[in-house]
Amino acid sequence: MSKKHWTYFGIGIFLIFCIPVVLNLPAFRPELDFSQSGQIGDTLGGITAPFINIIGGLLIYLSFQKQVEANQKQTEAIAKQIEANELQREALTIQREALENERENLKEEIKRAKDQEELQLLETMFNEFRNEVHLLEYEQYHYQSNPILKADNAIAAFSDTLLLEKDQIFQITQDSDEIIHKRIRQNIQFIIALSYILTSFASFLFQFENSTLESNSKSVLYTKFHLYYLTKIGVHIYGTFKIATQITYLEEYVVIVKTINDKLDKFEKEYDSIIPKIQIPGSQLI
Repeated sequence: MSKKHWTYFGIGIFLIFCIPVVLNLPAFRPELDFSQSGQIGDTLGGITAPFINIIGGLLIYLSFQKQVEANQKQTEAIAKQIEANELQREALTIQREALENERENLKEEIKRAKDQEELQLLETMFNEFRNEVHLLEYEQYHYQSNPILKADNAIAAFSDTLLLEKDQIFQITQDSDEIIHKRIRQNIQFIIALSYILTSFASFLFQFENSTLESNSKSVLYTKFHLYYLTKIGVHIYGTFKIATQITYLEEYVVIVKTINDKLDKFEKEYDSIIPKIQIPGSQLI
C-alpha cells in the first residue's frame, strides 16, 4: 500500500472513532446537542456509513490491485517456467541426439571390429587350406626316376594316374606285387588327404557364406579364394570328375567336390568378381 493510501486510511479510522465521541458531548447550541436524544444512533450511522463504505471500497480496490499484481507475477513465473521447460526440452533433445549419434558410432565400431575379426578368421582358414595344399605329395611312377611331386603338381599327377588307370589304382589282386601294393596304398592315402583338404575348404566356404561381412569385402575375398581354387585344384580334378563318379571308393570325394562347386557357382552369382569366365574342361559335368 502506498503512502497516499495509508493517509486516507488513517483519516477514515480517525473520523470513525472521533465523531461518535464528539457528538456525544454537550453542544454549544441546543439544536446541535444530541447527547440526550435518541437520534444519536441514526446520526452516528448516517455519518460513519459513508466513511466505512469508502474505506471498504478502498480496501476492495487494494485487494483487487494486489490480486492483479499477483496474477501478473504468476503469469511471469509461468512464462519463465515455460521458457525454462523449453530450454530443458531443447537440451534433452540435443543430449538425446548426441546419445543416438554415440550409439550409432559405437554400433559401427562394433560392426567394424566384428568384421575385422571375421575377416581375420576367414583369412586364417584360407591360409591353413593353402598350407595343406602345399604339403601334399605324390610319387609319380610313370618315369624311372619316380619323382615326388608336391602341392598342385601332386594333384595333377594323381589326376593323370586316375585318368589312365581308372579304378585299378585302388584295386589289389592276387597277382599284384609289392610295388603295386605300395602304389595303391599311396593312392588311398593321397585321396584321403585330398578329401580332408577339400573338406577343410568346404568348411571355409560355409563360414564365408554365414559371415556378416559387407558385400565389397566378400567380393574381394571371393575373388582371391575362387581364383586360387580354380588354378591350383579345380583345373586338375574337373577333368577326372566323371571317372571319379564311377568309382565306388571315391563316393565321399565326389560329394565334397560337388558341394564345393555348387557353393562357388552360388557365390559367383551373388558377388561381383574380377575373375574372367574361365571354362575348365569337366567343370560343366559337376
